[in-house]
Amino acid sequence: QQYPKHHLDGRYLNLNDITDFYEIKTKVEPILWEHRDYQIHLFFTPGTSAMSIIWFLLHQQLGLNSILMQTIKREDSQDGKPGIKYLSIEREEALGSFLIKQADIEKDIQHRIREDKNYYIGPSTEPIYKMAATIAQADRGNILILGESGTGKEHLANFIHQSSARSRAAFLTVNCAAFGDTLLESRLFGHKKGSFTGAIEHHKGYFEEADAGTIFLDEIGDISPYMQQLLLRVLQNGEIAPIGGKPKRVDVRIIAATNKDLVKLCEKGNFRWDLYYRLAMMELELPSLKIRGPKEMKALIDLFIAKKQKLFGRAKAIKISPEAEK
Repeated sequence: QQYPKHHLDGRYLNLNDITDFYEIKTKVEPILWEHRDYQIHLFFTPGTSAMSIIWFLLHQQLGLNSILMQTIKREDSQDGKPGIKYLSIEREEALGSFLIKQADIEKDIQHRIREDKNYYIGPSTEPIYKMAATIAQADRGNILILGESGTGKEHLANFIHQSSARSRAAFLTVNCAAFGDTLLESRLFGHKKGSFTGAIEHHKGYFEEADAGTIFLDEIGDISPYMQQLLLRVLQNGEIAPIGGKPKRVDVRIIAATNKDLVKLCEKGNFRWDLYYRLAMMELELPSLKIRGPKEMKALIDLFIAKKQKLFGRAKAIKISPEAEK
């Protein structure tokens, strides 16, 4: 009311846990970065202590032109009136707190990598998983995973989802090579009853079901030019268009994977450059077994044998001969 010509822009962050450091940071950071060229007043008093820590850390980490504010209660003020206090924090103090928090994050990443006892992550893949855990904190960044068939692209995608602020929402997987255009479009975006022959009821697509979560598009290099255009529209506008229905906004992180060379496909005109760049905002590549070497192969064999022993309920250890191992 004091500034009638000013515009008020409200942002709803849809936090699942108001004490979760990762979730708060990934939701707040893009908004602060979007307004980095303006003077920003960060108001400390409302919210949880975790929120206050995030304001404080991002104020220092992003180099914002920001001012930290806090309310003063009537009983704590000199004139007996409630007011506002401007906070001045030394950079060394902020850096120390930030490094402590970064150390906590690193410990959490190590725990996430090692907690899956049914999957082997060796020396050649552990750096990739560490990078993936860091990338997961960038809430809206789409990711492209490269690697031969069988190298574990879906496991890595699920790891990213579980390491992100979206972990409480759905993680859905679609093998793009398994469907023709009509069926794939319906699976991804949904359809309305009667929109085509066989559409006997309304169907919600994977993008709508994965709202606030993650969708994993496997074999993305096999989709047609028509589907590339539809997917590009989702990435550009954040909207899906169900077959026979009206556009809907969705908030979904896309992780795509392929065993093909998308750059070569783009050079040949078989894949859109603009779609490639939007999918590959961040890129990870998993090594083949040939690159992983004999020690990691032996560890994988041991893991597979242990899983088979458990599957068949064998009390006695299952072993293979040295000749078979070789």
